[in-house]
Amino acid sequence: MSGDSDMMGASVSGLTDFLSWEPSTPSVPNRSVDLEEDNVGWFQRYQNLSADQISRADMKELVVDYLIAEGYREAAELLCSDAGIPFPQNAVENLDARMAIRDAIIDGRIEDAIRKVNDLVPDLLDDNSLLHLQLLQQHLIELIREKKVSFRFF
Repeated sequence: MSGDSDMMGASVSGLTDFLSWEPSTPSVPNRSVDLEEDNVGWFQRYQNLSADQISRADMKELVVDYLIAEGYREAAELLCSDAGIPFPQNAVENLDARMAIRDAIIDGRIEDAIRKVNDLVPDLLDDNSLLHLQLLQQHLIELIREKKVSFRFF
């Protein structure tokens, strides 16, 4: 485990170095963007900015947000610690429950994952029939893998 910790520290340190790097000359042409437009999402605003227009603090926050969204809480905490920025506690709401759902799916425990999804967000599978279908399909695949379903061909 300590080897993982050392590797995580090295990768976070490298990420911190990357985020603190400043180009000597901008390599992307400047584009004018009105950041106050209410009808444009945050991703579109950042996508329209050139690299030299994004502040280091905003870049760090984006990376931390990505790490949290992907479930890398420990890496996000280490990056915040190394970069000297506060860890966004509000962004990790339900993170443990979401990771438990992901782990259940990866482990092939689809019924458990569906139960956990319904506990966390009761209407999600009712409102998103495609997601529900995909989970049920995966459940069938897991049953076939475990040889709990047999097919007879006539």
